[in-house]
Amino acid sequence: MKSARGVEMCQKVGTSLTLIVGHARKVDEVVAEIAVASQEQNQGLKQLNEALTRIDQVTQSNAADAEQSAASAAEMQQQAERQLAAVGELRGVVDGGLQPVKGEGNGISKHEGEPRRSTGMALRS
Repeated sequence: MKSARGVEMCQKVGTSLTLIVGHARKVDEVVAEIAVASQEQNQGLKQLNEALTRIDQVTQSNAADAEQSAASAAEMQQQAERQLAAVGELRGVVDGGLQPVKGEGNGISKHEGEPRRSTGMALRS
């Protein structure tokens, strides 16, 4: 009977080993799925990082453009103010009958005793 019992034990060990191999294969499949998912996640993170880098570049470029636009607007404002002053002086010359006077170009003109800003010509009435 020892031999029958030994055969029975060998069959149980064989069955157990078959179950263990089956479970090991399932574990291997799960690990492979995890590896694939990790690779996909890694690829997604790379794409996200590239997108964020591009967004940062565009943001920096936009900030530089905005700064340049602000500087240009300030310069245009100064030019407009100078143009308005020049137009005002020309109107004074035309309307007031003032005559240009050759001089050092100190930018001062007088009309009825009031100092006026000039574009480089001294004006006298």
